Amino acid sequence: MAQACSYFPKCGGCTCRNLSYARQLEQKTAYIQKLLAPFGVKAAPCQGSAQDTCRNKVHLAFTLADGAVRAGFFDSRTHRVVPVAKCPMHGEWYETLVTVVEAWAADCRIRPYEPRTGKGSLRFVAARYLGGKLMVTVVSQQPKLPGLDKLHAALEASFGPTVLWLNVNDRRDSAVFSRNFRHIAGPRKLRGSMLGVDFELSPDAFFQVNTQMAEKMYSRILQLAKDIGPKTVVDAYSGIGITSLLFARAGMQVTSVEQVPSAVEDAKAMVRYNKLEGKVRALCGDCAKVLPRLNTKGDALFFVDPPRRGLGESVCRTILDFAPKYVLYLSCGPEALAEDIRRLQTGGYKLKLAEPYDLFPHTEHVEVVTLLSRVEDDARTS
Repeated sequence: MAQACSYFPKCGGCTCRNLSYARQLEQKTAYIQKLLAPFGVKAAPCQGSAQDTCRNKVHLAFTLADGAVRAGFFDSRTHRVVPVAKCPMHGEWYETLVTVVEAWAADCRIRPYEPRTGKGSLRFVAARYLGGKLMVTVVSQQPKLPGLDKLHAALEASFGPTVLWLNVNDRRDSAVFSRNFRHIAGPRKLRGSMLGVDFELSPDAFFQVNTQMAEKMYSRILQLAKDIGPKTVVDAYSGIGITSLLFARAGMQVTSVEQVPSAVEDAKAMVRYNKLEGKVRALCGDCAKVLPRLNTKGDALFFVDPPRRGLGESVCRTILDFAPKYVLYLSCGPEALAEDIRRLQTGGYKLKLAEPYDLFPHTEHVEVVTLLSRVEDDARTS
């Protein structure tokens, strides 16, 4: 059962916390089933998560309240920062982090950045907490921020060895990070393990925010790939390459494509770290530009995990040109997924299954694992 939260609904983060969790899952199931019904497949019931203490990442924003710096969340409805001292979705580590950061800001007289005036320096604190280890990135409007050594010492006193980075972001938009990262103290990367794959995260690397559900979802994806049994896999939008390594450990030859350079470097390091050299080729670039240049046979499995906007017409056309027997599609944007399935269906593919997963309890967000097969091959084996 979900914990009560005194900040609901004013913080704007958990839009569905007033509903029972059973009802939330029912609504997400119905949404995906309605969205994908035109493709002839009834989506499976949405798989549920732990209802609280399930998030491993947070982006803190800052405001002044009664003259003091307070951390919380940016409410997109009011365009204001709502101070939040405790968050059930993250648990105790969040509360400790907020206490340490607010005390540091007060001690060093650091003021929050004010977008309307351009004054102040502290924009965000991004933090990831995995396996009892913490990585923190302070985002500053100014290239110099006082007391970062004090902040690191305070974080280590509460959390043990801590990764600390500074990101200098003087842009006037709402982007959290610029490309200007500077390592401050502690290890350079956050180490962890998932389903037997050891990994290291850079501060801007993508990693699923709900570890428990990510493991469940990736296990299902790996099982589907094993059932298909391809010799080669194209892993598009591969991030740091956890899925690539899962495929490689199962005996498949993998080509991964990712456009964030630091994530590709992480992926290459992970290949060495997991002793899978020669099994994974990690390429850096936009999938729309890199995929057409690949020399991959049609029996390869295409696994795609695009951002919320989906694959788009160009990448769908590239997949159709390759004509793989199967496309395994992990979606975090169901409406874009439906558009992509429509494109692939027009090009000769059929939706075989759709399985929703709730990585973000108490929100409207839902992820979906889908499998599509080429119609001529499907008819041949039916």
